[in-house]
Amino acid sequence: METTTEFDEVTVSFPATSGYLALCRVNVTTMAGVNGFDVDALDDLRLAVTEGVNWLLHDEDGLGTVSIVVRARPGRVEFDAERRPPGPADDSIDDLAGAILGATVDEVEVAVDGERRTIKFVKTGAVDL
Repeated sequence: METTTEFDEVTVSFPATSGYLALCRVNVTTMAGVNGFDVDALDDLRLAVTEGVNWLLHDEDGLGTVSIVVRARPGRVEFDAERRPPGPADDSIDDLAGAILGATVDEVEVAVDGERRTIKFVKTGAVDL
């Protein structure tokens, strides 16, 4: 097996509505699957993406745009998402969503600044290539 330090990368932008959540999950799990993540890790990623994107869209007003960038290589997936404009200024994640993210990914960071709301997370795992 040959290993690489280069990432595969996919970028997607869509209107800030929950109807596009499946698009996010498919992109992340496809990238992870291609890079050898097992079924349990794919399930973890689906949950993490659901919680992360729901946090971006929690006001459900449909205004603005969400952009995601998924980077993957064997053993590592990075998910970066942002919403412009950010919606309400609350930058906290509720306790349940925080617990789910904490249990499913290795690193997570959320932020709200004047122009955007962001969430980033990293999932590492064994590779089944």
